[in-house]
Amino acid sequence: MYCPKCGTENKDDSKFCTNCAQELIVNEFNTVEKISSKKLYSAHLINIISSVVLIISIILIAYGVSTATGGVNTETTQNGITHSTTNATVTFDTSGAPIAYISCALDAIVVILGLIIYFTKSVSAKRKLAYIYMIFAFLITVLFFFAGIRTISFTCGLGFVLTVSGILQIVAGSKFLSALKND
Repeated sequence: MYCPKCGTENKDDSKFCTNCAQELIVNEFNTVEKISSKKLYSAHLINIISSVVLIISIILIAYGVSTATGGVNTETTQNGITHSTTNATVTFDTSGAPIAYISCALDAIVVILGLIIYFTKSVSAKRKLAYIYMIFAFLITVLFFFAGIRTISFTCGLGFVLTVSGILQIVAGSKFLSALKND
């Protein structure tokens, strides 16, 4: 068995290369699978960063929904009678909030899936999970974009933050797939 990193010949039952200590992962055909550990690690880091962006997105959505309606009331007192007048009422469209919350829940599942990919030993399982990861990351990005369009915050720029987590996950998914490519 030859090391995919340095090319050194190793015993067939070796777990690590005797020259460079690269882990030798054998598939069902008794051939060594190539894994780029640097790309796998960078995909893992990007996945974790996307989870931080996800938390920020949830906070922004909650803040946007909580401040979506408001008005300016004026109270005046004449002859002992208090009069309340509404000068202006501002209402923002929050119809995209449920879609955004659903997207956040799916996004959290994808973050967990990324962690499973990183810690799974089987390369073929990693590869299958990476494809699922990519499909869901793309779906979530589209959902976040749609949720952003449905809210006024999109025009103010905050809606774009919703798509960042999904975009980061697409990048992480491409790195997962690149790290697990089958040459």
